[in-house]
Amino acid sequence: MPKDTWGDQRTISGFMTHLLRKEYGTFQLAASEIGGGPGFFHKLAKYASVSSREFFYLPIPFFLAGVLASLGSFASRYGWKRTGLFWILIGYVSYIVVFLALSNLSFEPLFLGVQKRLWMQGSLCMLFFAGIGLNLITSELLQVKINRRDGSVKTQYLSMIQRSIKAISVFALASALLVLNFRKVDHHRNNVVEIYGKRILDSMPDQAILLVNGDLNNNAVKYMQQCEEFRQDLDILGMQQMSWPWWVAMHRHHYPNITLPGNRYHVGIPGSFNMKQFLDANTDRPIFMCGQWKYGDASVKDVYETLPYGACEKIIKKDTLPDDLTEYFSRSWKALPKMEDTGPYNSRLYGNETWENMVYRDMWNRMVHLSSVVSFYSFENKEDTKLLNLSKRIFDYIFSRDMFSLLKSKNVYRSSDYRAGGIIYGKWAAGKKGYSKAEAEKTMIRLWEKYLKLEPEDSELENFVKYKINPDGHMQHHQ
Repeated sequence: MPKDTWGDQRTISGFMTHLLRKEYGTFQLAASEIGGGPGFFHKLAKYASVSSREFFYLPIPFFLAGVLASLGSFASRYGWKRTGLFWILIGYVSYIVVFLALSNLSFEPLFLGVQKRLWMQGSLCMLFFAGIGLNLITSELLQVKINRRDGSVKTQYLSMIQRSIKAISVFALASALLVLNFRKVDHHRNNVVEIYGKRILDSMPDQAILLVNGDLNNNAVKYMQQCEEFRQDLDILGMQQMSWPWWVAMHRHHYPNITLPGNRYHVGIPGSFNMKQFLDANTDRPIFMCGQWKYGDASVKDVYETLPYGACEKIIKKDTLPDDLTEYFSRSWKALPKMEDTGPYNSRLYGNETWENMVYRDMWNRMVHLSSVVSFYSFENKEDTKLLNLSKRIFDYIFSRDMFSLLKSKNVYRSSDYRAGGIIYGKWAAGKKGYSKAEAEKTMIRLWEKYLKLEPEDSELENFVKYKINPDGHMQHHQ
């Protein structure tokens, strides 16, 4: 069985379970823990609204005319087979009704993007009937009758004119949609997810074990390893896949250097193993995790902890921190994918509904997380100068012009980020003199001003901002 094949296809029953997506709920899109979403009529209204907008409403009148024509006497007038058109219409309606009834995802941007890609099949039928409507309208409008003496209808050139008008109309509609949408859908140079996955794998030490959780983490790194044959020395395990009863039996042979201490990764099922047992059985190799611990498994809580490492986390035993934290966190910062790797953010191409947008958000979240952890250890070590310098360097990048314009427009900066950034700049400035001190304190005040716009009830910081005071700089007043 190929590596990472989904589902138990060793039996007819297992194959049918996979085919019908029974593990998620028959033909549904998501597992119960993330599924849900609005009611049917809300989804129907959203489908109609999004489909119409994406075509700029241009084919809608023709679509309605085509549906009416297919059901009425016009069909027979033009020699169309009403039975065939009727069943195509039934197929279209059935697809939309069944899909919307079973699509158990919310309309948050990323999930809406997933559903929109599956609505395209319905759009093909919509455009089919729009073509019928266009044919009907042009034919009816061009029924020019010129009475001869004998009462017959002169139709010379009429057929040619009709065909020309129809061809021009179709070309004009298609060209308009192409012109209006081309820049938005031109992804021929888009390799953001590929670069992100490659940077993650490139940062890993030799022979490491990489646990992945979440669609982006799972697919980005496994594509690079299995399709591009990059970093074949790593063992990459999907935490979600390991939890299914068929995974260990079907895929154990792909991981000869991994010890799987049970028949399934699960908590509380006889014969299964939890994450602590897995980690204990594989302590001879460095282990990293991209994503979160699997929900419901608290077995690692008192034994293992994580330290940020690039876009992932390094899993270590409790109280076994690296001897040189500055060196470790510097490597972690270097390992993080950045905009220099992926290229500048393009809001036109990478909207909230795209995985590329998720890549940029994850990059930023990992930067904020790393800066927070570095700041914590700098304070724990009596404001270690090297760690404080590194923390400030990370915040310099986070609040740089390019990152700030990107992330502010997406409303991903949290009030706590402004507050934490201001604290770091203030502590760093306390040990400096001259221009660098003044600039750092100006940045501190600027970030706290942004924080107070979001958290105006914080009276303590309000006084620091009002009087331009650095609480770590001996209460110095700056004009």
